[in-house]
Amino acid sequence: MAEAPASITSSEARETPAGRRGRWALFGGLAGAVVLLDQLTKVWVDGAFALASRGIPAGEPGGPTELVGDLLRIAKTYNDGAIFGFLESSAMLMAALSVLVIIGIVWY
Repeated sequence: MAEAPASITSSEARETPAGRRGRWALFGGLAGAVVLLDQLTKVWVDGAFALASRGIPAGEPGGPTELVGDLLRIAKTYNDGAIFGFLESSAMLMAALSVLVIIGIVWY
């Protein structure tokens, strides 16, 4: 017995090219806003805070700066490796891998 063809009811099947362009524009706008906000906060932290050490308590010179008591603190540090300092001094390798992953996600 032959199966009846599935009816096309998904939103992708009914979407127009203009609708797809709108979704890509929204994606690009949100991605751009996230990158801009990220860079602005990095400039703010770099200019407004001194380097901090994890071993020094908050509020002490050289320690994290309390913004909202113990709830929110800023500790300015630099990391040229991967997450949590793994693979120290591998910033270029991590950047290249990140670009490849982003390309893969966009392509998918």
